Amino acid sequence: MNATRSLSVLAFATAGFFSGCRPPEPATPKAPPPKAPATAEGDPQSLGLRPPTAEEKARLEEISKKNPELTPNELARARLNEERKAQGLAPLPAEPATPPPAPAPK
Repeated sequence: MNATRSLSVLAFATAGFFSGCRPPEPATPKAPPPKAPATAEGDPQSLGLRPPTAEEKARLEEISKKNPELTPNELARARLNEERKAQGLAPLPAEPATPPPAPAPK
């Protein structure tokens, strides 16, 4: 009786487990997304993705943070020269590393 009961419990448990494991249904091809409507002039950026105006470009240049030009230190220069040597390029000149400029006082 115990063997029959344990087999029925096992059968019930495995049936519940395997009932969710069906083979995937064949995928139906999806329709391509609709293209964005163009304006009367044929502008593809009619949904607010317009290029910045001259005033906006000037303002962005004014407030953007400038990246200072830095030179690599000894370790970086050695690694770069190994890579350049493997590529058949000339090594970088041995210049001393320069610290970044101090930020301007506010």
